[in-house]
Amino acid sequence: MTGGSGFIGIHVVKELLSRGYDVVNLDIKEPIDGQNFQYWYQGSILNKDILLDLFAENRFEYVIHLAAVAKQNANTLSEFEVNIQGTRNIIAAINESKFLRRAIYTSTQYVNEPGLKVPKLLSEYKPYGQYGKSKLIGEFDIRDQSRVNNWVIVRPTAIWGKFHPVLTWGLWWQIYRKRYFHPRNDFAVKPYGYVMNTAWQIVQLLEFNLFDINSQTYYLADELILQREWVHRFIKSLNGRQSNIPISLIWLLSKIGDLIINLGGNFPLYSSRFRNLLQSNPVNIEPIINLLGTPPIHPIESIEHVSDWLLKEYSKRRITK
Repeated sequence: MTGGSGFIGIHVVKELLSRGYDVVNLDIKEPIDGQNFQYWYQGSILNKDILLDLFAENRFEYVIHLAAVAKQNANTLSEFEVNIQGTRNIIAAINESKFLRRAIYTSTQYVNEPGLKVPKLLSEYKPYGQYGKSKLIGEFDIRDQSRVNNWVIVRPTAIWGKFHPVLTWGLWWQIYRKRYFHPRNDFAVKPYGYVMNTAWQIVQLLEFNLFDINSQTYYLADELILQREWVHRFIKSLNGRQSNIPISLIWLLSKIGDLIINLGGNFPLYSSRFRNLLQSNPVNIEPIINLLGTPPIHPIESIEHVSDWLLKEYSKRRITK
């Protein structure tokens, strides 16, 4: 698999190992959870020779392609060479394989702008930002360049859990510190998925024994719920506090963020994130639920798992200080 050192990847590796698979994790970075180093092979999917050598040395029966750059505030498509050329390299290596049973390619919900109806034709999609555009190019390439149809595309939605690169020291940290502010009159409905359930869904698709899922695309999520309800679960679990503020104030902060970012600085809020924050995105998750069934870990149990982990992480920070 590629990208097995990242947020979703480390959980997919654990799921695979629990089922007895031999795993090779090709990633430029070491696993973020500090585990399973013995399965990590350092390398980039932009290096086609590495990929071809790995496929020649190993009779891979399955491939899970997760490696990607996922910046939301990028200005140019050139920042996503990994997503475009890297995916093409994976396709080329798979085309040379004689042993592959199935490949899972990871895309994103942002191949179509949140709030817009998902078109039937891929050519009618309107990607959200340069990241979404890079992933949409990848989906076209998978369909156009794959010699066989033993592939499935998955589009993760709002996936959350332990080691999340943004939420851990962003939203959840502010809730824990009782400094969280939520938009007033928030009625946005969004798809959410607990990362361990997402890993389960990916591996279930890998093992699914019917050929009729080949060349299909699935959104990955556990449920469609109000954004404010999902946030409130963590406020309750982390004993936090919520203050509601006018949307106009959040808009103003996003414009300040745009200015700071354009000047080369960092700011947690900017225009595209502001739009995404308030926009419903009720994508169709019925196909994956109907195909695989309800994910194994209940939302309440998953909240408890993550909250316990967060409290331990935040406790370490206090001790360090």
